[in-house]
Amino acid sequence: VARLVAALQARQVGGSRGLDEKLTPVYRVAPEYPGILRKKGFPAGKAEIEFIIDRDGRARLPRIVSATSEEFGWAAATAVSQWIFRAPLRNGQPADVSVRIPFDFKSPPH
Repeated sequence: VARLVAALQARQVGGSRGLDEKLTPVYRVAPEYPGILRKKGFPAGKAEIEFIIDRDGRARLPRIVSATSEEFGWAAATAVSQWIFRAPLRNGQPADVSVRIPFDFKSPPH
């Protein structure tokens, strides 16, 4: 994690443009609709999460960019922190990649 923080500060983490192949998820967990919001009858919500896919393909340093409710942001960030991708390569070399993903939460059935 310290290496990623240093790479971010040095602006050495790029976007997915220029990768040898598109980012490919190997393991993903869907975010759970927050139970407290279900109890309150919250109809739906959104969150946007920014994170780094490190050289090994692990999702690291998730950050809530926006959320209609803090609970939606936490649910999305918690799910993303478990994701694994095929290791990203740029010009044949391992690369750290910054990604931003939106999430839509639909109200679950009661």
